[in-house]
Amino acid sequence: MPLPTAPYLEQQRRWPRAGRHVLAQHDDHSVIVYQAYRPEIGHFAARHGRFGSGFSFSRMTWIKPNFLWMMYRSGWGTKPDQEVTLALTLSRVSFEALLRDAVPSSYDPSLYPTREAWQDAVSVSDVRVQWDPDHDPTGRKLERRALQLGLRGDTLRRFNTEILLGVEDVSDLVRTQREHVTDLARLVTPVETLLVPRDPAVAARLRLDAYDEDDVEDPEVVELAALRRYGLVPEVRDLPAIHEALDAEAARGMDGHVLKMRVHCLQLFTHGRVEDALRIWRAKASSFDAGCSVDYQFVCGAGVTATKANLRALGTPEALDLLAFVEASESNGGFEDWTPEAHLAFYRGYYGLDA
Repeated sequence: MPLPTAPYLEQQRRWPRAGRHVLAQHDDHSVIVYQAYRPEIGHFAARHGRFGSGFSFSRMTWIKPNFLWMMYRSGWGTKPDQEVTLALTLSRVSFEALLRDAVPSSYDPSLYPTREAWQDAVSVSDVRVQWDPDHDPTGRKLERRALQLGLRGDTLRRFNTEILLGVEDVSDLVRTQREHVTDLARLVTPVETLLVPRDPAVAARLRLDAYDEDDVEDPEVVELAALRRYGLVPEVRDLPAIHEALDAEAARGMDGHVLKMRVHCLQLFTHGRVEDALRIWRAKASSFDAGCSVDYQFVCGAGVTATKANLRALGTPEALDLLAFVEASESNGGFEDWTPEAHLAFYRGYYGLDA
Protein backbone atom coordinates (compact mmCIF):
# COMPACT_ATOMS: atom_id res chain seq x y z
CA MET A 1 0.00 0.00 0.00
CA PRO A 2 1.30 3.53 -0.78
CA LEU A 3 2.67 5.44 2.19
CA PRO A 4 0.23 8.05 3.51
CA THR A 5 1.64 11.50 2.70
CA ALA A 6 0.81 15.08 3.61
CA PRO A 7 2.05 18.54 2.63
CA TYR A 8 5.48 19.13 4.12
CA LEU A 9 4.73 22.68 5.27
CA GLU A 10 1.63 21.48 7.08
CA GLN A 11 3.61 18.80 8.90
CA GLN A 12 6.49 21.12 9.67
CA ARG A 13 4.23 23.29 11.82
CA ARG A 14 3.54 20.31 14.08
CA TRP A 15 7.09 19.10 14.57
CA PRO A 16 9.45 20.21 17.35
CA ARG A 17 12.04 22.74 16.24
CA ALA A 18 14.83 21.47 18.50
CA GLY A 19 15.81 18.60 20.78
CA ARG A 20 15.95 14.82 20.55
CA HIS A 21 12.78 13.35 19.10
CA VAL A 22 11.83 10.23 17.17
CA LEU A 23 9.83 11.32 14.11
CA ALA A 24 8.30 8.39 12.26
CA GLN A 25 5.29 7.09 10.41
CA HIS A 26 3.78 4.75 12.96
CA ASP A 27 0.63 3.47 14.60
CA ASP A 28 -0.10 1.16 17.53
CA HIS A 29 1.20 -1.86 15.66
CA SER A 30 3.90 -0.83 13.16
CA VAL A 31 6.71 1.61 12.39
CA ILE A 32 8.22 2.60 9.03
CA VAL A 33 11.99 3.00 8.72
CA TYR A 34 14.07 3.84 5.64
CA GLN A 35 17.22 2.68 3.90
CA ALA A 36 18.75 3.47 0.51
CA TYR A 37 20.74 1.04 -1.64
CA ARG A 38 22.09 0.44 -5.11
CA PRO A 39 19.56 -1.15 -7.49
CA GLU A 40 20.83 -4.73 -7.10
CA ILE A 41 20.17 -4.74 -3.35
CA GLY A 42 17.09 -2.52 -3.33
CA HIS A 43 15.20 -4.23 -6.14
CA PHE A 44 15.84 -7.71 -4.71
CA ALA A 45 14.57 -6.63 -1.28
CA ALA A 46 11.44 -5.02 -2.75
CA ARG A 47 10.64 -8.15 -4.79
CA HIS A 48 11.31 -10.69 -2.04
CA GLY A 49 10.39 -8.77 1.12
CA ARG A 50 13.85 -9.41 2.58
CA PHE A 51 17.49 -8.71 1.82
CA GLY A 52 19.59 -11.05 -0.25
CA SER A 53 21.51 -10.42 -3.43
CA GLY A 54 24.46 -8.09 -2.81
CA PHE A 55 23.55 -7.38 0.82
CA SER A 56 26.32 -7.84 3.41
CA PHE A 57 25.37 -9.38 6.75
CA SER A 58 28.92 -8.91 8.05
CA ARG A 59 28.65 -5.11 8.22
CA MET A 60 26.52 -2.84 10.39
CA THR A 61 23.47 -1.46 8.57
CA TRP A 62 21.63 1.70 9.65
CA ILE A 63 17.87 2.26 9.66
CA LYS A 64 16.30 5.70 9.84
CA PRO A 65 12.68 6.36 10.92
CA ASN A 66 12.77 9.95 9.62
CA PHE A 67 12.14 10.24 5.85
CA LEU A 68 13.84 13.62 5.45
CA TRP A 69 16.91 12.41 7.32
CA MET A 70 17.11 9.60 4.77
CA MET A 71 16.72 12.12 1.96
CA TYR A 72 19.57 14.20 3.33
CA ARG A 73 21.89 11.19 3.53
CA SER A 74 20.98 9.88 0.06
CA GLY A 75 20.78 13.25 -1.67
CA TRP A 76 17.15 12.51 -2.51
CA GLY A 77 18.24 9.24 -4.13
CA THR A 78 20.98 10.80 -6.27
CA LYS A 79 24.11 9.62 -4.44
CA PRO A 80 25.92 6.57 -5.84
CA ASP A 81 24.72 3.24 -4.42
CA GLN A 82 21.72 4.97 -2.79
CA GLU A 83 19.44 5.28 -5.82
CA VAL A 84 16.72 2.95 -4.48
CA THR A 85 14.88 4.12 -1.37
CA LEU A 86 13.12 1.43 0.65
CA ALA A 87 10.38 1.86 3.25
CA LEU A 88 10.66 -1.02 5.69
CA THR A 89 7.74 -2.00 7.92
CA LEU A 90 8.61 -3.25 11.42
CA SER A 91 6.29 -4.20 14.22
CA ARG A 92 6.02 -1.49 16.89
CA VAL A 93 7.06 -4.04 19.53
CA SER A 94 10.20 -4.99 17.59
CA PHE A 95 11.18 -1.38 16.93
CA GLU A 96 10.85 -0.47 20.58
CA ALA A 97 12.89 -3.57 21.50
CA LEU A 98 15.67 -2.25 19.25
CA LEU A 99 15.46 1.11 21.02
CA ARG A 100 15.67 -0.69 24.36
CA ASP A 101 18.77 -2.67 23.36
CA ALA A 102 20.60 0.20 21.64
CA VAL A 103 23.95 1.40 22.95
CA PRO A 104 25.11 4.93 22.04
CA SER A 105 27.68 5.04 19.25
CA SER A 106 29.82 7.35 21.40
CA TYR A 107 30.58 7.46 25.11
CA ASP A 108 27.91 9.15 27.23
CA PRO A 109 28.98 9.70 30.86
CA SER A 110 25.37 10.23 31.92
CA LEU A 111 24.65 6.59 31.00
CA TYR A 112 27.96 4.84 31.78
CA PRO A 113 30.19 5.56 34.78
CA THR A 114 33.38 4.94 32.78
CA ARG A 115 34.45 4.66 29.16
CA GLU A 116 35.35 1.05 29.86
CA ALA A 117 31.79 0.33 30.98
CA TRP A 118 30.47 1.81 27.73
CA GLN A 119 32.94 -0.24 25.69
CA ASP A 120 31.80 -3.38 27.52
CA ALA A 121 28.19 -2.54 26.60
CA VAL A 122 29.20 -1.97 22.98
CA SER A 123 30.94 -5.34 22.83
CA VAL A 124 27.83 -7.30 23.83
CA SER A 125 25.17 -5.31 21.95
CA ASP A 126 24.21 -5.69 18.29
CA VAL A 127 22.36 -2.34 18.22
CA ARG A 128 23.78 1.21 18.12
CA VAL A 129 21.90 4.46 18.46
CA GLN A 130 23.17 7.69 17.02
CA TRP A 131 21.76 11.22 17.12
CA ASP A 132 22.67 13.62 14.33
CA PRO A 133 21.41 17.05 13.27
CA ASP A 134 18.16 16.74 11.34
CA HIS A 135 17.88 18.59 8.03
CA ASP A 136 15.08 20.25 6.11
CA PRO A 137 14.25 19.22 2.50
CA THR A 138 16.89 21.55 1.07
CA GLY A 139 19.63 20.06 3.26
CA ARG A 140 19.74 22.93 5.75
CA LYS A 141 20.84 21.77 9.21
CA LEU A 142 18.22 22.04 11.96
CA GLU A 143 18.45 22.27 15.73
CA ARG A 144 16.31 19.15 16.02
CA ARG A 145 18.20 15.85 16.31
CA ALA A 146 17.38 12.77 14.22
CA LEU A 147 17.80 9.17 15.37
CA GLN A 148 19.25 6.27 13.46
CA LEU A 149 19.83 2.70 14.61
CA GLY A 150 22.74 0.50 13.56
CA LEU A 151 22.21 -3.27 13.43
CA ARG A 152 24.78 -6.04 13.20
CA GLY A 153 25.36 -9.73 13.97
CA ASP A 154 22.50 -11.92 15.12
CA THR A 155 20.17 -8.93 15.42
CA LEU A 156 20.76 -8.03 11.77
CA ARG A 157 20.06 -11.60 10.70
CA ARG A 158 16.86 -11.67 12.80
CA PHE A 159 15.94 -8.30 11.36
CA ASN A 160 15.94 -9.86 7.91
CA THR A 161 14.12 -13.08 8.78
CA GLU A 162 11.84 -12.17 11.71
CA ILE A 163 11.60 -8.45 12.44
CA LEU A 164 11.10 -7.17 8.89
CA LEU A 165 7.39 -7.33 7.98
CA GLY A 166 7.40 -5.64 4.59
CA VAL A 167 9.53 -3.82 2.04
CA GLU A 168 8.29 -1.12 -0.35
CA ASP A 169 10.31 0.62 -3.04
CA VAL A 170 9.40 4.31 -2.66
CA SER A 171 11.92 5.58 -5.22
CA ASP A 172 9.15 6.96 -7.44
CA LEU A 173 7.90 9.09 -4.55
CA VAL A 174 11.45 10.30 -3.94
CA ARG A 175 11.93 11.21 -7.62
CA THR A 176 8.66 13.10 -7.97
CA GLN A 177 9.07 15.02 -4.73
CA ARG A 178 12.73 15.82 -5.39
CA GLU A 179 11.45 18.21 -8.05
CA HIS A 180 9.59 20.20 -5.38
CA VAL A 181 12.52 20.75 -3.01
CA THR A 182 12.80 24.32 -4.33
CA ASP A 183 9.02 24.82 -4.08
CA LEU A 184 8.10 23.59 -0.61
CA ALA A 185 4.45 24.58 -1.06
CA ARG A 186 4.14 21.64 -3.48
CA LEU A 187 6.27 19.16 -1.51
CA VAL A 188 4.56 16.20 0.15
CA THR A 189 6.32 13.76 2.46
CA PRO A 190 5.26 10.64 4.36
CA VAL A 191 3.09 11.45 7.36
CA GLU A 192 5.29 11.47 10.46
CA THR A 193 4.53 12.20 14.07
CA LEU A 194 6.43 11.91 17.32
CA LEU A 195 6.96 8.36 18.50
CA VAL A 196 7.30 8.10 22.26
CA PRO A 197 8.39 4.68 23.56
CA ARG A 198 5.78 3.03 25.72
CA ASP A 199 8.43 2.22 28.33
CA PRO A 200 9.44 5.44 30.12
CA ALA A 201 12.81 3.88 30.95
CA VAL A 202 13.59 3.57 27.23
CA ALA A 203 12.64 7.21 26.61
CA ALA A 204 14.84 8.27 29.52
CA ARG A 205 17.75 6.17 28.28
CA LEU A 206 17.48 7.75 24.83
CA ARG A 207 17.39 11.15 26.57
CA LEU A 208 14.34 12.20 24.57
CA ASP A 209 13.37 15.80 25.09
CA ALA A 210 9.95 16.68 26.43
CA TYR A 211 7.49 18.10 23.95
CA ASP A 212 4.16 18.84 25.57
CA GLU A 213 1.87 18.96 22.57
CA ASP A 214 -0.99 20.12 24.77
CA ASP A 215 0.89 23.41 25.14
CA VAL A 216 1.26 23.92 21.40
CA GLU A 217 -1.02 26.60 20.02
CA ASP A 218 -1.76 24.73 16.79
CA PRO A 219 -4.99 22.81 17.60
CA GLU A 220 -4.20 20.15 15.01
CA VAL A 221 -1.09 19.17 17.00
CA VAL A 222 -3.21 18.55 20.08
CA GLU A 223 -5.72 16.61 17.99
CA LEU A 224 -3.04 14.32 16.55
CA ALA A 225 -1.42 13.90 19.97
CA ALA A 226 -4.74 12.61 21.36
CA LEU A 227 -5.09 10.26 18.38
CA ARG A 228 -1.53 8.99 18.70
CA ARG A 229 -1.67 8.52 22.45
CA TYR A 230 -4.26 5.75 22.30
CA GLY A 231 -4.69 4.99 18.59
CA LEU A 232 -7.80 5.28 16.45
CA VAL A 233 -9.15 2.04 17.96
CA PRO A 234 -7.73 2.04 21.49
CA GLU A 235 -7.10 -0.92 23.73
CA VAL A 236 -9.90 -1.72 26.18
CA ARG A 237 -7.53 -1.02 29.05
CA ASP A 238 -7.18 2.59 27.83
CA LEU A 239 -10.90 3.38 27.82
CA PRO A 240 -11.00 4.60 31.46
CA ALA A 241 -8.20 7.07 30.70
CA ILE A 242 -10.07 8.28 27.61
CA HIS A 243 -13.24 8.68 29.68
CA GLU A 244 -11.33 10.79 32.19
CA ALA A 245 -9.67 12.94 29.51
CA LEU A 246 -12.96 13.52 27.67
CA ASP A 247 -14.85 14.39 30.85
CA ALA A 248 -12.10 16.84 31.85
CA GLU A 249 -12.29 18.67 28.53
CA ALA A 250 -16.09 18.74 28.57
CA ALA A 251 -16.04 20.19 32.09
CA ARG A 252 -14.05 23.15 30.78
CA GLY A 253 -17.03 24.24 28.70
CA MET A 254 -16.10 26.99 26.25
CA ASP A 255 -12.41 26.49 27.11
CA GLY A 256 -12.47 22.78 26.27
CA HIS A 257 -10.32 21.64 23.35
CA VAL A 258 -12.93 20.63 20.80
CA LEU A 259 -10.64 18.71 18.41
CA LYS A 260 -9.23 16.73 21.30
CA MET A 261 -12.78 15.96 22.41
CA ARG A 262 -13.69 14.89 18.90
CA VAL A 263 -10.81 12.40 18.84
CA HIS A 264 -11.74 10.97 22.24
CA CYS A 265 -15.39 10.66 21.19
CA LEU A 266 -14.28 8.92 18.01
CA GLN A 267 -12.10 6.54 20.01
CA LEU A 268 -15.06 5.60 22.20
CA PHE A 269 -17.28 5.30 19.13
CA THR A 270 -14.97 2.66 17.65
CA HIS A 271 -15.71 0.33 20.57
CA GLY A 272 -19.46 0.48 20.02
CA ARG A 273 -20.44 0.50 23.72
CA VAL A 274 -23.97 1.73 24.39
CA GLU A 275 -22.92 2.99 27.80
CA ASP A 276 -20.65 5.59 26.16
CA ALA A 277 -23.49 7.31 24.28
CA LEU A 278 -24.40 9.71 27.08
CA ARG A 279 -20.78 10.58 27.84
CA ILE A 280 -20.25 11.50 24.18
CA TRP A 281 -23.51 13.45 24.18
CA ARG A 282 -22.39 15.49 27.20
CA ALA A 283 -19.11 16.33 25.48
CA LYS A 284 -20.93 17.42 22.33
CA ALA A 285 -23.27 19.59 24.39
CA SER A 286 -20.49 21.17 26.46
CA SER A 287 -20.11 24.19 24.14
CA PHE A 288 -21.26 25.58 20.82
CA ASP A 289 -17.93 24.73 19.21
CA ALA A 290 -18.02 21.18 20.54
CA GLY A 291 -21.53 20.82 19.20
CA CYS A 292 -20.26 21.76 15.75
CA SER A 293 -17.12 19.61 15.89
CA VAL A 294 -18.25 16.34 17.49
CA ASP A 295 -20.26 14.17 15.08
CA TYR A 296 -23.73 13.34 16.38
CA GLN A 297 -23.28 9.87 14.86
CA PHE A 298 -20.63 9.15 17.50
CA VAL A 299 -23.39 8.47 20.05
CA CYS A 300 -24.48 5.47 17.97
CA GLY A 301 -21.29 3.44 17.94
CA ALA A 302 -23.34 0.40 18.92
CA GLY A 303 -25.74 1.04 16.04
CA VAL A 304 -28.89 3.15 15.93
CA THR A 305 -31.27 0.40 17.05
CA ALA A 306 -29.19 -0.76 19.99
CA THR A 307 -28.51 2.82 21.11
CA LYS A 308 -32.18 3.77 21.05
CA ALA A 309 -33.13 0.62 22.97
CA ASN A 310 -30.57 1.36 25.68
CA LEU A 311 -31.61 5.00 26.03
CA ARG A 312 -35.25 3.97 26.25
CA ALA A 313 -34.41 1.43 28.94
CA LEU A 314 -32.43 3.96 30.96
CA GLY A 315 -35.39 6.33 30.94
CA THR A 316 -33.58 9.25 32.61
CA PRO A 317 -34.36 12.78 31.40
CA GLU A 318 -30.90 13.01 29.82
CA ALA A 319 -31.30 9.64 28.09
CA LEU A 320 -34.75 10.54 26.80
CA ASP A 321 -33.45 13.87 25.47
CA LEU A 322 -30.74 12.04 23.53
CA LEU A 323 -33.27 9.46 22.35
CA ALA A 324 -35.47 12.23 20.99
CA PHE A 325 -32.46 13.73 19.20
CA VAL A 326 -31.49 10.40 17.63
CA GLU A 327 -35.05 9.72 16.50
CA ALA A 328 -35.35 13.21 15.02
CA SER A 329 -32.04 12.80 13.20
CA GLU A 330 -33.23 9.45 11.92
CA SER A 331 -36.50 10.95 10.67
CA ASN A 332 -34.56 13.67 8.87
CA GLY A 333 -32.44 11.12 7.03
CA GLY A 334 -29.31 11.60 9.12
CA PHE A 335 -28.84 7.86 9.50
CA GLU A 336 -30.03 6.78 6.06
CA ASP A 337 -27.65 4.13 4.67
CA TRP A 338 -25.39 4.86 7.63
CA THR A 339 -23.35 2.25 9.50
CA PRO A 340 -20.74 2.56 12.25
CA GLU A 341 -18.30 0.68 10.02
CA ALA A 342 -18.66 3.16 7.17
CA HIS A 343 -18.26 6.10 9.57
CA LEU A 344 -15.09 4.59 10.98
CA ALA A 345 -13.78 3.99 7.45
CA PHE A 346 -14.28 7.68 6.70
CA TYR A 347 -12.10 8.68 9.66
CA ARG A 348 -9.43 6.16 8.74
CA GLY A 349 -9.14 7.99 5.45
CA TYR A 350 -9.40 11.41 7.11
CA TYR A 351 -6.39 10.68 9.33
CA GLY A 352 -4.46 8.91 6.58
CA LEU A 353 -4.79 5.45 8.16
CA ASP A 354 -6.22 3.63 5.15
CA ALA A 355 -3.26 1.28 5.02
